[in-house]
Amino acid sequence: VDDVQVRWVFVQQWASAGEDVQVVVTVEALDGAAGRLGAALCAFNTLFNLPTPEAQTALVTSIGAALAADGVLVVEAMTGAALGDAPVRSVGVSRRTADGVVISTTDVDRAAQTIRGQHIDLEPGIVRRRPWLVRWTTPDQLDAIAHRAGLELVERVADWSGRAPAADDDTHVSVYRPT
Repeated sequence: VDDVQVRWVFVQQWASAGEDVQVVVTVEALDGAAGRLGAALCAFNTLFNLPTPEAQTALVTSIGAALAADGVLVVEAMTGAALGDAPVRSVGVSRRTADGVVISTTDVDRAAQTIRGQHIDLEPGIVRRRPWLVRWTTPDQLDAIAHRAGLELVERVADWSGRAPAADDDTHVSVYRPT
């Protein structure tokens, strides 16, 4: 069983969608879906690649408006707990081959709750930069965003296995329903 199957089984146990499943890949696809979605999954980067709390709130609000009265939003997220000890800046080799190397740089801004970085691919005659940004929310902050979007927390587990959360967990999976 792969990770996608585990996530799908988890979402299905909460959803009441039955056999009629529509996959929505973009926020724009939510337009006109008001009250029609049985379940939505925000996998890790879906929410955290949005750079501001306002953008994250807008996404959760759009999803909340698209959920049916008995629908669910399942969010796979990081807690931010592991970042307390993370270095503010780091540079390292992430991959090495006979023809090249990938160097990764990372900057952690705890006040802004962001991690910025880039992968720098070095190959003969080629330098390619791939920047990225992650903005995390704590579980309490995510609950507040969901509340503003008209959603309430119904379950939180540490991971897709359903393990009970602990204070030092790096991740969580949270399930929200419309209020």
